[in-house]
Amino acid sequence: MAPIENESTQFGIAESLMEELLGASRQRLGLRLASEDEADAVITAQIRRYSDEAVNFNAVGGVGADVFQRRVTVSVSVEILDVAENLIIWGNQSLTGTGEYEPGNETEEQALIVALENLVQQIVDGAQSQW
Repeated sequence: MAPIENESTQFGIAESLMEELLGASRQRLGLRLASEDEADAVITAQIRRYSDEAVNFNAVGGVGADVFQRRVTVSVSVEILDVAENLIIWGNQSLTGTGEYEPGNETEEQALIVALENLVQQIVDGAQSQW
């Protein structure tokens, strides 16, 4: 697996995605970690966008809004390359994972974990569809 590029402004998100993806690659796809020189396949990913937006709120005249629910969205592009054939086995340039949270009861970090788990599941499903 190549290092994940982070084009967003969210610090540390590439490392979190890498950790989730490595775990899923081993557990759900049965892959072993190897150097790129020894690998049969290489997964590359780029984090394109990160956002944390209010999705359920009540406007309060002149002072802003009471926010009841927020949504974290992470958009990535991913490719899985067959090294021997130099062929893209599977790829998607616009995967999106989301996680929602209630400010005051849950944290943005908890929603990010859900969004990353959602992304990794999509990647695993895409990879399995080609094997």
